[in-house]
Amino acid sequence: MNKNTKSKGSLYLKYIIPVVIALLVGLFFLFRSGPEKKIEREAEKRIEALKGKLSEPIDLERADHFVAAQTVISKKDRRIITTTPEAILKDLSVDPKSEIKVLIEEEKTIITTPRELLKNRTIHPDTPIYLITEGGLVTETTPRKLLADPSITLDTPIKILEKVEKVAVTTPEELQKRAPSPETPIRVIVEKPGETITLSQLLPEEMGLREDTFYIHSVTREDVQGIWGIIQHGLMDQFLKGIPMDTEGGFPEEKFLTLEIPQYADEPEEEGYSSFLGKILVTKTRESYVYNYTSGRMGKNPDYIFPGQELVISPFSNNELVQIYKHFSKNT
Repeated sequence: MNKNTKSKGSLYLKYIIPVVIALLVGLFFLFRSGPEKKIEREAEKRIEALKGKLSEPIDLERADHFVAAQTVISKKDRRIITTTPEAILKDLSVDPKSEIKVLIEEEKTIITTPRELLKNRTIHPDTPIYLITEGGLVTETTPRKLLADPSITLDTPIKILEKVEKVAVTTPEELQKRAPSPETPIRVIVEKPGETITLSQLLPEEMGLREDTFYIHSVTREDVQGIWGIIQHGLMDQFLKGIPMDTEGGFPEEKFLTLEIPQYADEPEEEGYSSFLGKILVTKTRESYVYNYTSGRMGKNPDYIFPGQELVISPFSNNELVQIYKHFSKNT
C-alpha cells in the first residue's frame, strides 16, 4: 500500500467516524424521544377533548369542567334585595309555600389551637380570624399576630368565632314563623331565567383573551379543603383519569390509561420541599379567581369560599397540563 492509499484511508476515517457517531447519537435520541412525543400527543389530545364543544351551555351552579375562555355558560339573573317577611308576600306576590333563597350570616364558636388552625389549608398566617377572649370580647387578629404573643404557643387552646354568609332555601311562611317580627330586615335573592355568557366575559380582560385552559368548579359543601382541594380534584379526577390511548399492533378495542396518583403526592417531601403536585397546587391556588355569582363580584381571596354561591376559576397553560400528564405517566 503506497502513501497515497494510506492518506486517503486516513482521510475517510477522519470524516466517516464522526458522521457515524453523529448518526448513532441522533438515533439514540430519536428512539428515546419517541415515547416522550407519544405521551405529549396523548396529553394534548386529552386537553382538546376536555375543551371540546358542548351541546348545551354549562350551568354556572353545576360547573366542574376544563374549558376554553370562549365556552358558553348559563348564568341566572340575580339581584339581592333587602326586604321583610311581610313585604315578600305583598310586594313580590310570592306564594307562602313557594321556595325562596335568603342570605343569612351564621356564627359558630370553635375551640382549637394555633397548630390545628394552621393545618387547615384555607387558613394562612395572615388570614383574619376572630378570637374570643376569656371575657367574651371578640377581637380580629391573624395566626401570625396570635403567635407573636409570648403567652401563646402552638398548642395553647383558643376560642374563635367563625362568621359565614350562606344561601338558605326556605319559604315566606317559614320566615314569618322564625323571624323576630314581620318587619325584620332580611336579604332575599331574586332570580330570573338565565342568560348565556362566555367565560371570558367574567374574567379580567387580559385573562379572557388568553388561549389557556380553565378549570371551573362550582363550590359545594364537600369542598372542605378550599381551593387547594378543588384544584387537586380537578387534576386527579377530571384530567388525569380515564385518558384514552392510541392502540397499536392491530388491537381493535379502545384502551384507557388510568393514572393512580399516590395519596400523599401533594404533601411536602422528607427534605421539606413541596412535591411536584404540591407546587402546582400552591401556584394555582394563588392564581385562581373566585366569582361570586350571587353578588356578581370577582376576587382572588383563596381563604374563604362559600358553597352554593361561588365559582372557582383556575387557569392552566397547555404546557403546564402536558408537563403534569408527563410527570404522572412516568412516576405511577
